[in-house]
Amino acid sequence: MDFFDIVNFDFKDFSKFGFSKVFVAGKDVFFYKGGERRDAKSPSIFLSSDAKEMIKNLKFFDFFYLQSYDTNLELATKLKKRKKFFLVSIGDILFSKGIEKANKIAKMSKFVKFCNFYDVDFILATLANDFYGVRTPREIERIGEIIGLTRQQARFSISLEKVGDIFEKYSQR
Repeated sequence: MDFFDIVNFDFKDFSKFGFSKVFVAGKDVFFYKGGERRDAKSPSIFLSSDAKEMIKNLKFFDFFYLQSYDTNLELATKLKKRKKFFLVSIGDILFSKGIEKANKIAKMSKFVKFCNFYDVDFILATLANDFYGVRTPREIERIGEIIGLTRQQARFSISLEKVGDIFEKYSQR
């Protein structure tokens, strides 16, 4: 199985970590906040803490990073209908400490269970800012298990097979 990750820095050879493809923010995939216009030539991630703002922008973006991890049934059903993905950043767990880390794990666990219950697609990514923040696919799987995924669900959420169509769509343009 081929695995992917999304990171915030560029590095020559991510295959050492076990990834077939690593998408670099600002190069392969772009992050947008509310009110920003997106470039239609590349995959895009909309980030916000407000589910209502995400609902307004559903047709413009490919992935949705709900930073608050609040469960919103309206957003989930519309994402499922449009075949879009939530982004779950395990970097939120990796780069926090103490009570904040415990709270993030609890919120992510609730969010992932919600997504699974309503059959909404999501992906896991580290969004690492440097070389030391990158985790191997196996480590990402284990973190996925900590937040309530089965091993198979965790593997599939980082598999290139799951999101390959989205990235191929843009590379053909």
